[in-house]
Amino acid sequence: MGSNHKSLQAILGAPGVRGKRVTALSKDGLTDFVLSMISKKQELKEPFYVLDLGVVVSLMEKWSRALPLVRPFYAVKAVFDTASRLGLPRMHVLNIGGGFTSGPHFDDATSAIKSSLQAYFPNEHGLTIIGEPGRYFAESAFTLVTNIIGKRVRSELREYWINDPLACTSNSVNPTCRRVRTYSSTVFGPTCDALDTVLTGHQLPELQVNDWLMFPRMGAYTAAAGSNFNGFNMSAVTTHLVYSNPT
Repeated sequence: MGSNHKSLQAILGAPGVRGKRVTALSKDGLTDFVLSMISKKQELKEPFYVLDLGVVVSLMEKWSRALPLVRPFYAVKAVFDTASRLGLPRMHVLNIGGGFTSGPHFDDATSAIKSSLQAYFPNEHGLTIIGEPGRYFAESAFTLVTNIIGKRVRSELREYWINDPLACTSNSVNPTCRRVRTYSSTVFGPTCDALDTVLTGHQLPELQVNDWLMFPRMGAYTAAAGSNFNGFNMSAVTTHLVYSNPT
C-alpha cells in the first residue's frame, strides 16, 4: 500500500496532472462515470477521453517487479564486446527500447529477460539498463468516448459515423456495449477520408444518432498519430482524470 501511495503521489505531481481535478471511481465505476459525463453534455456532443490514473499506478507497480521481453540480447552483447575490442570507451547504458504492452505476455516475459540479462550481462558493474515504456503505461489507461452523428441501414448491415477521427488511428478498437442483439456494423470517422474507417464488419447492437460508443485501450498511437485534417481540431478533445483501484 505504501508503494502504491508513492506511485500515486508521483503521478499527481507530474506536469499535466498537477493541480487538476481527479475523480475517484468505485470498483467497475468507469461506465457510471462516463454516463454521468454524457448526462452533463446533453447540449454538447463532443468526444472526450477518460484517463484512469489507477491503471497507471497499477502498471507502475507491475513494471517495478518485472521487465518486458526484449530481443535480441546476444546481438546487443556483441555490440558491447565489439566496442571493447575496438578500444572504444566502455559503454555504461543499455537501452532495451520501447513498444512494450501491458497485455498477457508481459508476465511471461519476466523470466526470459531476467535469464537473458544474467546470461549476457552477468558482471557488468556500473551498467544502467533503461527502457521506453510509454505505450505500456498509456495504452490501457485511456478510454475514448464518441458520439454517433450519422447512421445508414443497408439490409442487415448498419453503418455509423462518429464525431471523432482519432479512433481510426488505433491498432485495435473494440467499443464497449451493454446490449444483446447485434448486427454487422461499419463505423466511420467524420473526416470524409477513405482511410477514416474505424470498424468493419464489427458486431454492434442497433444504435441511433446521439448514442455514444466507448473505445477502451486508446492511450497509444491515437491522438499522437492524428492530424487536423479537414478542419478537425485534435487538441479540442477533453481528457477527464479519474482514479480507480485496480486489483
